[in-house]
Amino acid sequence: MKDMKGLDVNKILPLLLAHKDRTLSAVFVVLGIIGLLMIFDSYRARAAEHQQGMKLLQEKMDVIGQHKISLKALKDFFAALPGPLEDKQLIGQITDYAAQNNVAILNYAPGPSKSTKLYDSSRMRLSVSALKFNDLLAFVRTIERSPYFLKIESLTGGTNTGGAKDSAKATGPLTAEISVSCVRMKK
Repeated sequence: MKDMKGLDVNKILPLLLAHKDRTLSAVFVVLGIIGLLMIFDSYRARAAEHQQGMKLLQEKMDVIGQHKISLKALKDFFAALPGPLEDKQLIGQITDYAAQNNVAILNYAPGPSKSTKLYDSSRMRLSVSALKFNDLLAFVRTIERSPYFLKIESLTGGTNTGGAKDSAKATGPLTAEISVSCVRMKK
């Protein structure tokens, strides 16, 4: 910087004018380099914007792809569901389960139904009788493991003591009141 203070512009100007061709060429080269740097910087900024845009588009495409995969999985899930049990078929299916497990149905009472956008449901109350506790337990398990979306909502039961004061000496069958609900998915 100290050398620049002592620089006399009046001496440099005649020197530059004496070599007009070289000076003009040097000015054009400097201006060309500055112009190229400005153009390069502009292209670099645009390239970065385009790269960011491409990245966002790729992310959107990935989300759309995942959405399509999820929709297919949901359709496959609904296709794999067993056909719905209507109320008339429901008591028939429960009766089959009872017969498979040596349980007698003493009484059947349909309950309220419910309908939503995704599913319909209905309830029923059963009075059942079994000679063995294991048969009653197997009947409950069969209902709960059914492919028809059956659920035991409540179960109360007891034994018939046959007049004996000690329930350990009970001679009669086991009885139970069972509340069962059935859900039917809308496809």
